[in-house]
Amino acid sequence: MPLKNKEIKVLFVSRWYPNRIDAMEGLFVRKHALAVGLYNEVQVLFVKEDKAVTHREVVTAEVDNIKETIVYYPFSKIRALRAIRYFTALFYGYRQVLSQGFSPQILHVNVLTRVGFFAYLLKLFTHKPILFRNIGRGICRMATMQQQPLCING
Repeated sequence: MPLKNKEIKVLFVSRWYPNRIDAMEGLFVRKHALAVGLYNEVQVLFVKEDKAVTHREVVTAEVDNIKETIVYYPFSKIRALRAIRYFTALFYGYRQVLSQGFSPQILHVNVLTRVGFFAYLLKLFTHKPILFRNIGRGICRMATMQQQPLCING
């Protein structure tokens, strides 16, 4: 039975998540967030490149017991510009999450690439712990000077 007072504020930052372009993308991440949300306060931050938008667009929703913030950003053929827009959208989305009154106590990340780098930057500036959930096989290790973040291979 879900707790009335949620224990921990968890921010899921994911590379995959259901969205208006692909409703099946990252469905496993939503299901995991819903499960975690039974006992914790969960917010999801997801960014997606969208050829149909010309300016950044933020969509917020509440699905069962979790809140979602999805930021769509314009497509670019230039690889460097795509990366800049991606990280800009992530930081913009994080500011949106904070402006909604959600201050995470822990960051949950399921990939060690761009999303993992973003979470690591947040850790450097906010000192929030990171939980890495490695999807598939591979090495899950991100050393910091003070401690190793918890990693779950799944």
